[in-house]
Amino acid sequence: MTQNYQANSRWGAMFFSLLLLFCLPLLSRADNYEGGGCCSDYDYWIKFPKDATANCAYPDAGDIEISEGHCDLLAISKEDKKFTVPGSSNCYKIFRTYKVLNWCEYVDGSDPVVVSRDEDCDGAPGDEDVYVIVKTRNGYDPCENDTYGNNYGYGYGYGYGYQPEYQHVWYDRDPYPYNDYPAAKTKGKSCEYESNPKGFWKEVTDKTNDGKHFRDHCEMASVGFWQYTQMIKVSDYDAPEIHFAYTEPFCSYSNNQAAGCPGAVSLTFSVKEDCSPQDVTVKAYFDKDRNGSSDYEVTHLLTGTYPNYQLDATFPIGAHFIKVVADDGCGNTGVAKIPFEVEDCDGPSPICINGLAIKLMPVIPAADVNGDGSTDDGAMEIWASDFIASEGYDCSGPVHYSINRVGEAVDKNKTGLVLTCDDQLITLVEVHAWDSKWNNDYCLTYVQVQRNDGLCPERTEEEEEDDGVIIVDEEDETPAGYGMLAGRIFTEYEMPIEGVMVHRVSEETEDNMSDVLGQFAFSNTTMGESYLIQPEANADWLRGITISDLHLLKKYLMGLAELDSPYKMLAADLDGSGSITQEDLDLLWKLFLFQATELETTTSWKFVPESYEFPDLANPWSEEVPKVILLEALEAAYIDLNFIAVKMGDLDESIVPIVGSRTTNGSFALQMPDRKLVPGVSQRIDLTARDLAQLQAYQATFAFDPDLVEVTAVYSGLASTDHFNLTDLKEGLLHTAWHRPVGEESFLDEDAPLFTLELLANEEVNLSEVLRISRRGLPAEAIGSDEEVMDLQLEFQAEVTTAAGFAVEQNTPNPFRQQTQIRYSLPEAGPVQIRVADVNGQLLDVIRMEGAAGNNTVTIDRRNWASGILFYTVTAGGQSVTKRMLLVE
Repeated sequence: MTQNYQANSRWGAMFFSLLLLFCLPLLSRADNYEGGGCCSDYDYWIKFPKDATANCAYPDAGDIEISEGHCDLLAISKEDKKFTVPGSSNCYKIFRTYKVLNWCEYVDGSDPVVVSRDEDCDGAPGDEDVYVIVKTRNGYDPCENDTYGNNYGYGYGYGYGYQPEYQHVWYDRDPYPYNDYPAAKTKGKSCEYESNPKGFWKEVTDKTNDGKHFRDHCEMASVGFWQYTQMIKVSDYDAPEIHFAYTEPFCSYSNNQAAGCPGAVSLTFSVKEDCSPQDVTVKAYFDKDRNGSSDYEVTHLLTGTYPNYQLDATFPIGAHFIKVVADDGCGNTGVAKIPFEVEDCDGPSPICINGLAIKLMPVIPAADVNGDGSTDDGAMEIWASDFIASEGYDCSGPVHYSINRVGEAVDKNKTGLVLTCDDQLITLVEVHAWDSKWNNDYCLTYVQVQRNDGLCPERTEEEEEDDGVIIVDEEDETPAGYGMLAGRIFTEYEMPIEGVMVHRVSEETEDNMSDVLGQFAFSNTTMGESYLIQPEANADWLRGITISDLHLLKKYLMGLAELDSPYKMLAADLDGSGSITQEDLDLLWKLFLFQATELETTTSWKFVPESYEFPDLANPWSEEVPKVILLEALEAAYIDLNFIAVKMGDLDESIVPIVGSRTTNGSFALQMPDRKLVPGVSQRIDLTARDLAQLQAYQATFAFDPDLVEVTAVYSGLASTDHFNLTDLKEGLLHTAWHRPVGEESFLDEDAPLFTLELLANEEVNLSEVLRISRRGLPAEAIGSDEEVMDLQLEFQAEVTTAAGFAVEQNTPNPFRQQTQIRYSLPEAGPVQIRVADVNGQLLDVIRMEGAAGNNTVTIDRRNWASGILFYTVTAGGQSVTKRMLLVE
């Protein structure tokens, strides 16, 4: 019986080898016994493949073939060693070593017989397939010595006398040694002095057919174990592909004209390289104004690893390119120009005079001078430019100004106002500054309208009302001391706010700071004067902002939570758009992770007069919310000029007094292995949660001693790059926050790391001695599954290793889609085996390599594996470590 096999692919050959090694010996052993002993009638051949030049995209380099008889049981192993050829189209070379073992023939302890790569001796190793043919019968072996140590080949020496057929071994061009192929004497002379008979290159036998004395070639006598090395040149002619999505224009809020008024830009792109992704290098260049020249390199601003990259930087106003160059290390370069545009989105900020006084002049004869349809007895015109204390500059200049009463529609072409007897004694106005892009900003000021006696009719109370201003009726207030104006500033839940600057505006402006009880007071007021009371604060941006606010805002945007008061809604509108959107969440993240120190879209505090009633509690922007209280023609003192303070971004009422701390319930632990850090050796260490299922969110600033250890990289896990601020790493601080994706709880791998730190130590030290949760930066807090706030703690665990110096890390990224990396360390160089299996124990892959002393990294490609939990086992030096990883679609 003859069985023919061919291993047509790397994985097929490996599976076939493992099947032979572990299964067939047990199933077929009974067939190989004759009369109680293993039969020795061997009849098999092996075809070792010639060298190949393979295209990386279609790496078919041929493979080994075998044929075996009923007394044979062949097992195959294959090991690849890869050597790169930088800058060459021959991207790399693979030295593929095949070993074939005949279980029924193998002589225990024997080394394999190494088959030459140039058996035809033509001086071109590997240029054709080599067949090893073994056909044996019980007989006498001319390569075996007799009992006296002499080798006579059954008494007559090689080539003399009749001998029974016993064991034949041929090296041939095909599996048929008795044909005429190759022809006689076609063997080259580069390796031996003899030529060949017809039908094969050389043989081990005592019998020849041409009557000449050929060598017996005992060096190729079979021990049932054969070895051959094939060389494969892998070529790559395809450049890496660069993919990107077009973006909307980015906004600039800068007035730094010398720098081109730069705006923040965030671009993402991916690189696809089928042949050598591990060798891809990516560089980026800035092409200003898309003129085709690379103005400067911005590679250092790239973040991410193959295949996904991100560029975060600031660039001047205009239409530009980012030129991305991806080199695969094989002489192929992919180039893409990513277009983007930075627009001026910031209006010029006017510097205004704080109030002007005008005196109405008689209109003779009386006429409708302001166009409201009624006759005016007195009027005076005032211009927007009258209020400008200092001319402004803008990136999209020149700047011009418009003016309107508070509550009126803004008209960029309205450069002046006509004030009449219909206007208030103190009329609030907005002075807008405009650039050529029609961006604008404004200042709030007022006009004191002075009337000559008898010029204007008496005004009713209703006529004194104005949008955006609270008019205090002195008859409704109780005097409390002559000349006193006082009030309190507190949150909607009665927390007093200290340190708010309160302006009392009249002909002269006076300021007063709220005290620890939120109180303010002005004593030197003059009866008969009109006053405007306006609180102002634009500091303490992070006060009251926690991961809980981010979590709540995310749930609100997804319709899974409510903001139960109009003040909380105002606090969530960080971009000042009059609605709550994803942009507000993005701004809150930037504040929270110290990526922005303030926002240009709003102040850190807003103040609403306590007496104001929202007409629509579900929509606080249905009308303009007042910011000031106006007291006209003061006739009494007021002590209840109170304001509700709204801290922007604080949605969970967590703001505390300047002195004090937030109340928490219990604690939650994050964990890291307490690894010994060795000088000069880079190590990756995972941060995990002790009970991830109970964690909704966390925030913390990790501190480390930068003199003892350096954080060289932070790798994403469950927390992505958006959840970190790395700007303070040189100071030994890492800011991070994460919240569980809303609605995606079931898709998280509960054993996955939150993130991974790559550390490089300057001296030998334990991790627990140099890393801790800091009191600086973000308060260490966690949000539990019941939305309770807990203290966050960092626990160190004694690391379990199988032998001194041998350790295996969790793969990163994990979960992964197409590719992941496994890092391991060895005390000394040696062979390493990595086995990948599914949850049913089905072996998916075996990788063999030579590991170096110290840290090693191996890249695992997905191939055609099904998604789910996989296990990988790293074996080295007789020790093994098994970990699990998650493959997702």
